[in-house]
Amino acid sequence: MFFYFDFFQSAFVICTSVLAVICFSNLLSPVFTHFLKLFVSDAEIIEKKRNLHLFGSHSFSDILSYMVSLFVVSLWIITGHWIFMDLIGIGFCIVFISIIRLPSLKVSILLLFGLVIYDVVWVYFSKFIFNSNVMVKVATKEADNPFNFFAKRLNIDFKEAPKLSLPGKLVIPSYQEEGNFSILGLGDIVIPGLLLCFVLRFDAYKRNQMAFNYNVEKSRNIKEEKTQTGFNLSNNKKNLTRFSQFNNFFFRQFTRVQIRRWSYFRCSLIGYLFGLLTATMSSEIFHQAQPALLFLVPSILFPLLMMAYLNGDLNLMWNKPNFGLKSSASFNV
Repeated sequence: MFFYFDFFQSAFVICTSVLAVICFSNLLSPVFTHFLKLFVSDAEIIEKKRNLHLFGSHSFSDILSYMVSLFVVSLWIITGHWIFMDLIGIGFCIVFISIIRLPSLKVSILLLFGLVIYDVVWVYFSKFIFNSNVMVKVATKEADNPFNFFAKRLNIDFKEAPKLSLPGKLVIPSYQEEGNFSILGLGDIVIPGLLLCFVLRFDAYKRNQMAFNYNVEKSRNIKEEKTQTGFNLSNNKKNLTRFSQFNNFFFRQFTRVQIRRWSYFRCSLIGYLFGLLTATMSSEIFHQAQPALLFLVPSILFPLLMMAYLNGDLNLMWNKPNFGLKSSASFNV
């Protein structure tokens, strides 16, 4: 992309636009379905598939989501405004994270460290090879607007559309210096997001496992009580049994509250926010681009690995894909 951007920039814009429409429509379709059900009592009208010949069969909410998505992408092409570019970038991130699943912590760490090395090499050392920072050059390069090309071909007298910055990153305007932007690559959101999604699924698995173990133990205690009703137990033994049951129940509830409060997801999310803050401060102090993954990956992994080791879950997270489950359909996050 660094060498051939000028030759394929129109193709990049067209492919990005098509993917953006598809991603946004997939995100908006369930939302429109939910809101339409609030106003239309007959759900069959909303969910009924209509044959659109070349475009396949789609429901009314699908058609509406495609129209809105096409409108947003068209606004980005015509105006080139950073808000629409950020919306498209956020849509890419959500769809990618919802589709890709990391099977284990071992795979996650290999992926993260490989991308950290890739990020560091291209940000810090590419200027010694190519006499320029390749990562920054690619991220900030603008493409010719295809709207201008078609306007010239069709002899349409129209104001020249601005050049387009491809939505491979999120940009935030600086309030200190007008015209300057802070850039966060989509990879710096998606890659840690995959890990956060993994630990969120693991938290869901642990909660379901605890609930299952609690129900099994509760049913076992009920069976033991029924078998003991035929015997003449002393009052002291009955009180001791009741105290043991209360103690087990209290410990179980306390443990459940503690795990819910200090879940792996919250620990990783706090680490991500800390790493993002550190990367931003480093960029402001040194006044140059920083590889965000260099700060994000350690700040997420170190507390996560420490917490998993202390809780005894590290081996399960590390070695067993899908946490040893035969089917992970119940834990889709």
